[in-house]
Amino acid sequence: MIYLLILFTILFFLYLSEIKGEKSWRIPGSYIIWILFVLVAGLRYRVGGDSLYYQDIYPSFPLFKDLRNYGLYENGYGPLWYLFCATTKAIDTRFFIMQIIHALIINTAMVFFFNKYSRHLLACLLLYYVFYFLYFNMEILRESLAISVFLFNMKNLIDKKWIRYTAGCVLSLGFHLSAVVLFFLPFLMMTLQKKYIKVSLTILFITITGLFYILQNKTDSLTFLPGILLIKMHSYGTREMNNLNGIINNSMPFICYLLIYLVHGRLIRKGSDQSGGNRQDLLFKVFLLFAFLGGFNEGIFRFTNYLTPLAITYSVNVIYDVTREKRKQLGIVVSCLGLFILFAHKSLYYYKDTSGLADHTRRYELWYPYESVFTNKEHYGRELIFYNATQNLIDLRNKK
Repeated sequence: MIYLLILFTILFFLYLSEIKGEKSWRIPGSYIIWILFVLVAGLRYRVGGDSLYYQDIYPSFPLFKDLRNYGLYENGYGPLWYLFCATTKAIDTRFFIMQIIHALIINTAMVFFFNKYSRHLLACLLLYYVFYFLYFNMEILRESLAISVFLFNMKNLIDKKWIRYTAGCVLSLGFHLSAVVLFFLPFLMMTLQKKYIKVSLTILFITITGLFYILQNKTDSLTFLPGILLIKMHSYGTREMNNLNGIINNSMPFICYLLIYLVHGRLIRKGSDQSGGNRQDLLFKVFLLFAFLGGFNEGIFRFTNYLTPLAITYSVNVIYDVTREKRKQLGIVVSCLGLFILFAHKSLYYYKDTSGLADHTRRYELWYPYESVFTNKEHYGRELIFYNATQNLIDLRNKK
C-alpha cells in the first residue's frame, strides 16, 4: 500500500536521524520523502474528493489565448488559478501534468518552510504527512497554491517588510479568495499582544458574534459586497457542520494545539523555550483564535489552513524542547495527549459513515484505494460519495 510505504520511509529516516543520531541522513532522507510526496500526489488518478471535480472541469479552463475573456474571479476562480491552468495546459493538456506541477509547488513550499522554521525537518514532515498531506495535495488545490505563496511570504510578515508582504498577499489572493485574511494578520498579531489583549478580545468577540449572526441570517442584506464573497458567506453559513456535533468535532484541533501552547508557556517560564521568536508566537495565537472560532463556523476554520504549517513547526519545536528538560514527564504527557486528540479528530473524519451517499462506504474511500495514471481505474463508490455530497450541499443552500 503506497500510503504505508511513505509512512515507513519517513519513520525510517526519522529513526536514523533522531534516535541513532546519524544526522547525515536528514537532508537525503528529506529529498527522498519530498520525491515520494510529489509522485504520489502528482500521479494519482481520480483520488480525493475535490480532485474529482477539478479533473472533470479541467478541460473547460481557458488556454492562454482565451484568458482575456475571463474576468476577476470568473465562476468563483481567481485569475492566477486560470493563469496556472493555462500554463500547465501549454505544457500538456492532460490533468495529471497539472497535478504534478501542483504537487511540486505545495510540497516544495512545505519542505522549505519546515526546514527554515524548525531544526527537526523529518518530524515536521511526519506530522504533515499523517494529518494534512491528503488535504493539501488532493482537496484544496486552489487554496494550496495561495498557501504556498504565503509560506514564502511569511518571513516578510515576521520581518515587518510591509510592501513585500502586501505584494505576496495580492499573489495569494489571485489564487483563492480566502487569502483576504492575510491582509489582516498584522492587525491581529498586534491586538493579541499582552498589553492589548483584554480590549482586543472584547472587540473581536462582539465582531465575530455579529458576523455569525449575519452569516446565518442576513447575507441577503450585504448586497454591497462582491457577489462571489456573498456566495462564499452564504455557503459557509449553511454547512451541516454548523451544529452541535460539528462544533464539538471541529473544536478538537483547537484543544490539541491549545495543549501544545500551554506546554510552551511552561517552557517560557522555565527559560528553556527554543520554539521561535515573539512574532511566531503571535502568529500561533492567531492560529489558535481561528481554530477556536472555526469550531463554530467552517468558513472561519478554513483560515487556519494558512497557519497550519506554522502550527506544525511550533508543535514539533515545543515537543523537542520538552524532551530536553530534566522534569519532562508532564510536558510529554500533555503534548502526546494533544496529538492524540488531533489523531482522533482525523480518524473520526476519515472513518465517517457515508452510506447515505453511497451504500456501504466510509469517507476514507475518497482516497483509498489509491489509483495512479498508469491504471486509470475509477471507483464508482468514490464518485457517488463526492457528487452526492455536493448535491446535498447545493440543496441545503437553496433551502435557506
